[in-house]
Amino acid sequence: MIHKYRSKSGSKFIVSHLLLFLFLITISLLFLILIQRYKSQSEFNPEHELDLIRRSYSDASEGIIKDIPRITKKYGFKSAYAVTREAVNQKVISLAQCHFVLHQVGHLSYEFYAGNFQRMVDDLDNVRECSGAGFHGMEAQIAETKPNPFGELRNLCKSIRAKFPAKEALCYHGAGHGFMKVTRDVEKSLQKCIQIIKELSE
Repeated sequence: MIHKYRSKSGSKFIVSHLLLFLFLITISLLFLILIQRYKSQSEFNPEHELDLIRRSYSDASEGIIKDIPRITKKYGFKSAYAVTREAVNQKVISLAQCHFVLHQVGHLSYEFYAGNFQRMVDDLDNVRECSGAGFHGMEAQIAETKPNPFGELRNLCKSIRAKFPAKEALCYHGAGHGFMKVTRDVEKSLQKCIQIIKELSE
């Protein structure tokens, strides 16, 4: 009887310590992933990244458009902005192309930051860059993917306007793009835009 009790208590001791060990391993791995992501972002060099694109594509402007999703998913909003800005400065892409590229960056950034608007805004240096395309892309992604997007649109706008003047943060323009993509109907999209005016305008 005593032997059976000792066996059971010994088994519980082993299991509990094994679970603790697995928990500590999991925490350590997550910590290493976060450190690696931070290191990758802090060491990111937009000029080097643009040079890689130039060498990989015969048409560098097409390369920017094709590669910007990879850069955004791997490094985040700030790094994708930096590469796009460098491409404009070096006249690899036009301002019109920049607007298109940053729209895509905005869409992808919503997923990268998992809807954490504060982190997105912290990484945003210039809300009006290329006519505010990155910010508008975020709004469009919310409008396209959320059945009831108005609460998140409001929260994003508040986060943006906490950092930038209201005249620069032209809220809800991008949502119109998203509504139109979802509905494929001008009247239905306009109704949603009117709903924004009624529910969200401050």
